[in-house]
Amino acid sequence: MTHLVHRLPGRLRFKVPQLRRDPGVAERFRKAVEQAAPLAGVRIEVNLRASSVIVAFDAKLVSSETILAAIVHEGLTGAVPAVAPPPPRGVILAVGSAIGHAMFGAAIKTGVEKSVAGLIGKLARR
Repeated sequence: MTHLVHRLPGRLRFKVPQLRRDPGVAERFRKAVEQAAPLAGVRIEVNLRASSVIVAFDAKLVSSETILAAIVHEGLTGAVPAVAPPPPRGVILAVGSAIGHAMFGAAIKTGVEKSVAGLIGKLARR
């Protein structure tokens, strides 16, 4: 089943598993999109190895919803595919920072423990 991988202004990328079996699916994408937005400077990029289709268009001339509706109407996907919105940038930074601090702290702790253990071992041998 075709699904939307990501959506940016002027760009949609779909994972199209049936593309490997039937390269004609790409032509169906092209026809559907060009009929929906004939003047939007639509460009279709097909990657057979990755089974993906990228639809690039002028977002000032046509909305992604119009493109998606045309793809649904053509029967290339069952419903308007949804993409989960990306988490807020602050959340990503906070999580990344917490993970980085935890890893750095663990590395320092391990290093200090080994150094202290080595020092105690050397002192005990004297």
